Amino acid sequence: MKIKNITLALCLVLCFAGLNGCKKDKNTTVSEYDATLSGIDADNNKIRDDIEPRMEQEMKSSVNEYEYMVLQQNARVFQEILNVDLENELDVLRVRDHMDQAINCGIQIYGDGLNFDHYTILLTQLRQWYFNTGKRKDRRNEFILRSREYHFETTTAIDEYTCDFEVPDALMKDIEARMEIRRQKVIKELKEKGIEVKESNVNNSSLESLAEKDTSGTSPEFPDENKPVSVKSNSVQETAEKKQDTDKNEATAENSAADAANEQPAAEKTDAAKGQPAAEKTDAASQSEFPAEKTE
Repeated sequence: MKIKNITLALCLVLCFAGLNGCKKDKNTTVSEYDATLSGIDADNNKIRDDIEPRMEQEMKSSVNEYEYMVLQQNARVFQEILNVDLENELDVLRVRDHMDQAINCGIQIYGDGLNFDHYTILLTQLRQWYFNTGKRKDRRNEFILRSREYHFETTTAIDEYTCDFEVPDALMKDIEARMEIRRQKVIKELKEKGIEVKESNVNNSSLESLAEKDTSGTSPEFPDENKPVSVKSNSVQETAEKKQDTDKNEATAENSAADAANEQPAAEKTDAAKGQPAAEKTDAASQSEFPAEKTE
């Protein structure tokens, strides 16, 4: 009897400690929506079925019609990330371009200031919902790494409308005005850095940092070897450096020529001045240093 009581007490201790699974915890069961990497999209609208109702319940009331469409566009891109074949370079680059376009759409629709801050908060929340398991988080990080390995460089122009939906003419005019201000700002910053840029085609380089933020809202850190050098960026930098070297060499050559002209032997100056009236001597001396411009 004593042994039976001891055994029962030990079982109770183990049960409360959660070591023997006396009671099945329902929270540990995997949801049908999380059983696979892609999840379930029964209605084929390219947004996971467990995400769509959460967006409608927790996000839709806090934004306007077009701001909500931005969130839907980003959700569709997140689904593409889960579905894409990471071994297919063209598909990875295409989806990465879609990611940048969705981010840029949010910048265009939400604008600046507090409204843009609200957009980044909602986007971070949406990432957390979509990449909610370890495998999904790993897939997103692997996707970003692959896009870098494949030398992705954004092709989204800073003044390009990238939303996959139409907006009223009045809103489009506001968007175009904001994009022009941003374009001129980027051009000015590039010129201050000595980088030549065609004003007709300015890409939005700020999209990378926004697109690569993780579910906590910060950019993931990857090993340096996984960050390939951008060929286009190098060529721009090399052009700027070559231009600086050329300007420097031309300035040096001009200074050398001026020094050589000023170092005329004293004897030649004296002979040129002999036998001339004082006034003519003065003119000859001044002409040797400052040649008069020819008049027609």
